[in-house]
Amino acid sequence: MTTAMNKNETALNTLSSVLYLSLDEVHFFNSISQFFKTQLNCDSVKIYKILENGKSILMSVDGLAIEFGEELLKGEGAPGYIARTKRGYFSNTVERDPVFVREAKLGIKAELCLPIASEGMVIGSIHCQMLNNSREFSREDMTIGMNILNEIKGPVQNMKMYLQAKNLNETLLKTIELKE
Repeated sequence: MTTAMNKNETALNTLSSVLYLSLDEVHFFNSISQFFKTQLNCDSVKIYKILENGKSILMSVDGLAIEFGEELLKGEGAPGYIARTKRGYFSNTVERDPVFVREAKLGIKAELCLPIASEGMVIGSIHCQMLNNSREFSREDMTIGMNILNEIKGPVQNMKMYLQAKNLNETLLKTIELKE
């Protein structure tokens, strides 16, 4: 096994351990964002949390938390596409791709999107972006990203259950509030 492979495996094990130790969704998405930025060598990585109602909220950019992140309606933009199809997608011609209308307006040249999912439920979407034409995404990049997500499926499962419990609790609190 090569030194680079050992280094990547160690980094992946560290990420998995960090994610297992925290049920803080902000920390969870920031850690994944930061890891993907280094592993896929891209200009920017955004992560959207996908809500049970299909809306998506920007949670992290390049490993930094976004307070009051942009909220997209159900099915809107690339996060909506990922939530709907539950599959990865990439484009090296963002300006001509209808999935990336919003991103093209922001000057993004290429984007790779992957679902953060567990048991068929998408809880987030990862968006690796290039701001210039210095690099194009490929099927290999998508495979690397999906392999990373497969390696952290335990922590993703934990986060899915946490988010479901949190959503149920918020719903119950609203119901109690309405009855009072």
